Amino acid sequence: MNSTTFPVVGGASFNTTFPHGLPTPPLVRGVLLCTAPDAGSGAIVGDEIPIESVWDLDEFWYCFQVGAGLTTIVVKFYGSTDGKSLTNWRTSYNSPVSSFGNFLLKVYWQ
Repeated sequence: MNSTTFPVVGGASFNTTFPHGLPTPPLVRGVLLCTAPDAGSGAIVGDEIPIESVWDLDEFWYCFQVGAGLTTIVVKFYGSTDGKSLTNWRTSYNSPVSSFGNFLLKVYWQ
């Protein structure tokens, strides 16, 4: 399985693509990889949080998106600010992200 990471800065959106070198990948998955303890969300170093559980509850949208085309993988962060909520994978309650700087966006593909 291949993977790559991208830094995340609250409030700074990005939209990038990169070649995957394979036929359209059957699996493309994005996670937030915790690189420093995040008090608000309760994430600890090494936790991988599915991007589907990270919401901007003020705007009612996902904060991240990943997908694949014939030759590239598309990665987007919609620029949500620190303090936005994620559905806590441990408790099922919404918890604020203290700082997106405590995470990397990690994309897996195969």
